[in-house]
Amino acid sequence: MFAQPVQDLPVVDNYRWNSLASENTLLATVWWWLVLTVIGWIVWPIGFVAFRPLRDAGFFLSRTLGWLLGGWLLWMLVNAGLLANLVVHAWISVLLLAIPGVVFAVRRRHALAAFIRANWQLMLGGEIVFAVTYLLFTGVRLLNPDLWQPWLGGEKQMEFAFLNGILRSPTFPPVDPHFAGGFINYYYFGLYLVAYLVKLTGIYAEVAFNLTIPTLFALTVLNVFTVAYSAVEGHAPLMRRSAPLAWKVGFGSALLAPLFVTVIGNLDGFAQVVRNLASLAPTPFSSAIPGLKPLVDAYFGFVKVAFDQAQMPPYDFWAPSRVLEPTINEFPFWSFLFADLHPHIIGIPLSAMFLALALVLVENANTNWRQRWRYGLGLLAVFALFLGALASVNLWELPTYLGLGVLAFIVSQFRGTRPIDWPITLGVAIVYPAGAYLLFLPFFRSYVNVGASGVGLVQEPDDPGRWLLIWGFFLFVLASWIVFMATRPARPAPNGHDQKLARPLGMERAVSLFLGRFDRLPRAIHLHQTLVRQPRFLYLLLLALIVATLALALLTLLLGWVVLAICLALLGLAVALLWRRGAAADSGSVFANIMTVTGLAILAGTQVFYLKDFLNGSEYYRMNTLFKFFSQVWVIWGVAAAIAVPRLLDHLFMPPVTGQLAAGARWWRTAWGTIFAVLLVASLAFPILGTPSRLDQRMPGWRPPVGTLNGLDFMREGLFAWPDYQNVVELRYEWDALQWLLKNVRGNAVILESSEVDYYRAFGTRVASNTGLSGLKGMHEQEQRYPAEVGYRDGLHRELWMTTDVPRTEQIMRELDIDLVYIGQLERYLHPEGVQKFERMAAQGQLTTLFNNARVTIYAVPGRLEEQADGTYLPGQG
Repeated sequence: MFAQPVQDLPVVDNYRWNSLASENTLLATVWWWLVLTVIGWIVWPIGFVAFRPLRDAGFFLSRTLGWLLGGWLLWMLVNAGLLANLVVHAWISVLLLAIPGVVFAVRRRHALAAFIRANWQLMLGGEIVFAVTYLLFTGVRLLNPDLWQPWLGGEKQMEFAFLNGILRSPTFPPVDPHFAGGFINYYYFGLYLVAYLVKLTGIYAEVAFNLTIPTLFALTVLNVFTVAYSAVEGHAPLMRRSAPLAWKVGFGSALLAPLFVTVIGNLDGFAQVVRNLASLAPTPFSSAIPGLKPLVDAYFGFVKVAFDQAQMPPYDFWAPSRVLEPTINEFPFWSFLFADLHPHIIGIPLSAMFLALALVLVENANTNWRQRWRYGLGLLAVFALFLGALASVNLWELPTYLGLGVLAFIVSQFRGTRPIDWPITLGVAIVYPAGAYLLFLPFFRSYVNVGASGVGLVQEPDDPGRWLLIWGFFLFVLASWIVFMATRPARPAPNGHDQKLARPLGMERAVSLFLGRFDRLPRAIHLHQTLVRQPRFLYLLLLALIVATLALALLTLLLGWVVLAICLALLGLAVALLWRRGAAADSGSVFANIMTVTGLAILAGTQVFYLKDFLNGSEYYRMNTLFKFFSQVWVIWGVAAAIAVPRLLDHLFMPPVTGQLAAGARWWRTAWGTIFAVLLVASLAFPILGTPSRLDQRMPGWRPPVGTLNGLDFMREGLFAWPDYQNVVELRYEWDALQWLLKNVRGNAVILESSEVDYYRAFGTRVASNTGLSGLKGMHEQEQRYPAEVGYRDGLHRELWMTTDVPRTEQIMRELDIDLVYIGQLERYLHPEGVQKFERMAAQGQLTTLFNNARVTIYAVPGRLEEQADGTYLPGQG
């Protein structure tokens, strides 16, 4: 809670300064893009140094880097008391950011100019990729910009409340519009970054919300493309012959990363089609082969649709996000399409940016960090910045990217031509998270963990069939990748590398021979004992861990934990492959292995452990654990698969040197290619069928004309019935009242509305959420505050509406510092006696009427607001 009433906070109310762009969709779209682009150009000279090992030298990543750096700079200066969360100060932060940008540009002007001359086509191609994806998803939002609807409105009202609260806050942590007097005790930094762009552009928040979703989508596309594009070197003869690589080389294959991460869905999207078709023509056919009966029934169902004009059941876009009930199994395209501005979706482009940083480490395998300590410290600072940002945007990302960063650093050193510098490694492992903590100290000092209470053990295994509906495509690709890498003969390092250090490990040889020549297992064991090149203790420790993992996989399989057994078996092999050296292990392959191991470790972990949160003890106890970690694995594995697939295709389908291919090899290649194609096509079912299904989920009756990005335009004429069809709420009256509040009430006034009703179905927090004014209580407050505090506030809130005792009402209103009372259609339905009480108080002069239409009345508490010369009202002046 704040130490002072929120009304006493400095007024911040000029962020809606750009009505011209806000009321013109095309202008808003272009202006938002332009501001973000300029910020990116400003910081590219900095990114040019940090990301120089990548093929784009950080140019594609500059938008994300600039957005984060600019927002972080203002946020830190506000927390230090040097600036405030104001529009002019947001632009000052951009100017401050331009200073190091100019310095870096001047110092490296020749290198920058040479890069631009050589790569202007590449840079233009990246800009086109960003612009096209940004415009395409803006088009998706134009088809359904609504920020609420009664049955599948999601959590947009909570997120919009936080966004509006941040916009009204002069300092941090920001005001919580869903708990008057309190601040947001949640990982709010992602929504703050959105608010930062709102301040810079002046675009109304209800429009900016719908521009942010396409922005996050396009940034993710560009960031994962960059990672895959920079990892293509070394996997095809054309690329090995091209020195330096032409910009076109690998451009097309790198587009697999956006396809896998941001476009495809899980296999349940296609399984639903099979289920729908099968329901049209059930047959007596039965089979012990899993999935065969529904496929047979689906065939006859398809015949009925094609020739008998049978009607297909409607496609349910919701189902693929709930495959392992009762948990949440979203994937990026589903999340972008549903368009909740939830922390996990804001974190996706940042996590993709982090993967680019990890690839930079792998590319720096031969760097002597003791000699290049300045560059190393700068890179470490960028790593710490992104780790802290990810934790502040979505705290669930912290363990994943903390571990991934340290793992990438260790593996990159091992891949080089010198021994691992363990003192440096230990120092990095300590300074890296400590730096992230210090860079985001204001967030970590104010955030209080309320809901989480440790780690618990999973009670029962996941169903393998349903789990494979989520991970089947990626598992097929990456399991193939692991087997391919394990059976691929390791070659000595190219000239210029230490031949002795570059020889493959005995463990690697053993795995390769075991999988490729099982009949030569004795020989593999012999090689395993004789070809070791690492220190004996570390080697034996690693070997023991791998053997234990494989043994545990067998044990879990016997106990019926099939999914865990799959993950552990592949994890054991993948960990062994991390320690490959030489030309056979090019940087892209090593990086793909790192991400494969990371994903397998996370998925194995979710089969055993869950994080205890406010849902602990209910049937939903794993809901958030799977929701948060599955989303992370999708991004990581999507990039890993995009790197692996071109290499697999080269190996499978490029003609051998002899010009002949054995019959068995042809059969395997055909089989693999067929399965891959079928799984890929099946994964595209959701974006094709789920998109129109989702876009059609809108308010009943009247809809705003296509062309608006204003997420509240549905209120102009929309209506809904709640709790039954006898009570119809006409939203145009509420719309008029909200617009009056936005234009006439400044600062952080506290407003009473009937927000105890169903947040999801009844639009219960419509005033606080859509204006940013402080309401008494909203949803999910139990995740931010202790039960006693929430329960006490809830009791007072209910008593205010239920009591007819006017003195007691005035006492509670004084205790809660209430400035305004909102009497809308929900309040009249739910609390008729309470409404009559407030009407009597107004008649007796105990309340003052500020606004009134046919369905809504807004009262002010006398002495709590002061009318200004321009007709607006400021709280806390009486």
